Amino acid sequence: MSNYGQTVSWLWNDSGQFLPRQSRRRHSVCQDDRNRVLPDGPRPGARGRKGSSDMTEVKVVGTNHTSFTVSNLERSIAFFTEFLGFRLTSHEPREPAMIQALTGIPGADIDVAYLQMPGHALELIEYKGPEDRGQVECRVCDVGAAHIAFDVEDVEVVVSLGTQHGAQLMGEVLEITGGPNKGGRVAYMRDPDGVTMEFIQRGSG
Repeated sequence: MSNYGQTVSWLWNDSGQFLPRQSRRRHSVCQDDRNRVLPDGPRPGARGRKGSSDMTEVKVVGTNHTSFTVSNLERSIAFFTEFLGFRLTSHEPREPAMIQALTGIPGADIDVAYLQMPGHALELIEYKGPEDRGQVECRVCDVGAAHIAFDVEDVEVVVSLGTQHGAQLMGEVLEITGGPNKGGRVAYMRDPDGVTMEFIQRGSG
């Protein structure tokens, strides 16, 4: 594998192995977010496990949860339960060794809460470690930015109550003029950690 600042080319062979490019003819490649050069096509884990038949396609069977990292888990639980009425279903830490192996972050240590909202689960994670963790600050136009959108009965009420609970209105409350939500009303807000939320009031039509 490569160190940061270097790139190494690899090939994916028919047996599901990575080989140095000198070992076989060169395949087309693409870069991942750490500037390692990886092959187009299947990635490790995309094929069937040993002893099982090869999978021809990925089959997503459902959506498990949406997750945000927060600075103060108790505050975020209160925000989403008191402001939006979500129900807390789980609140417990995870085994640090497992989280460090899963995320690739030495010293990772987390406390996790699950909240039930209509039709979906929201996961909130507070990292207790490592010490050098930072905070993301970005605009919704910046690549990699994400938000979660909720259908609501009255967007004006949401904005008013959200402000009382520490949320910030990012722009204006506007009528939606195009797309699948055309005719409704919409507002963007941020929670105290900067998590972006979109609130959509469906149109009467």
